[in-house]
Order: sequence, then structure tokens, then C-alpha cells
Amino acid sequence: MPTIIKMLDLSTAHLPRRVLDMDGEGITACHPKPYGLFLWVPSDDGAFDPDPDGDGDPDGDNDPAVLEVRAYARALGCDWILFDADADETTDLATYDGNTRIAPSPQPPPHPPAHKRRRRSRAAKVETCGRCGREFPAGGECSGPGYHP
Repeated sequence: MPTIIKMLDLSTAHLPRRVLDMDGEGITACHPKPYGLFLWVPSDDGAFDPDPDGDGDPDGDNDPAVLEVRAYARALGCDWILFDADADETTDLATYDGNTRIAPSPQPPPHPPAHKRRRRSRAAKVETCGRCGREFPAGGECSGPGYHP
């Protein structure tokens, strides 16, 4: 049976100019294309030489931006990343203006499900269940129909 791989499609805005200008040099399994590049996602970044050119700067495979996008793709179960100038940006990763990192957009905190939200009634000694509308003692849990914590 043939092997099926997963590829993440990301905007080149998620890599700094210094990485894009490398044209794949110093990055394992990086294949430049006219408007982006393919980047292999290893199962672990620890196998790479932390300073291959001996200049004291983490570059190539150990560039912080490369490590960040590889970790993101690895968490999604991807084997490759396609960086494309026309691909969408994600708010989960930083973007770059040249070599300047722009932090990811903060995500609003998720709202709890309706049945977990408690609304205080006017008499502060009881609360109302967000799922069934039944009142119960403040600080307690609803024991309405079908009991739903």
C-alpha cells in the first residue's frame, strides 16, 4: 500500500526574510520553489547540529522560526510544510515583516459551553442552569432532568 503523507499549507509570512533568502541552504530537506518552499517535518528537531557553521548563531534547521513552524506542523501530524506566497496565514503562528517578528494575534478565551455557564438570579442565593433553566442553590450544581453537571 502506498504511503500517504500530510502537508500543511502555510503563508511565507510565517518565515523571516533571512530564512527565505537562504534558498534552502542549511535546512535539511528544504526544497525552494519560485514562490515558496517545501520543508520536511522530522519527528524530532534534536538530531540537528545546533550551530553548523560555528558562528554562534542558530540558523538553518535551528532558526527559531523554523523550529516554531516545524513544532506546529508536528503537533498537527504533518510530514511536510508547503510555504506559499499565496497561502493563508494562521493566527496560531507569528508572522514576519522582513526579519521582524510580529506576535500571533491573541485569541479570545473560549466561552464555556452553555450548560456550564451559571447565571445569577436576582436573589443571590440561587443560580439558574444555562441548559435547562432550573434554579439551584448558589455554589451547587443543577440536578434537573437528566442531571447534567
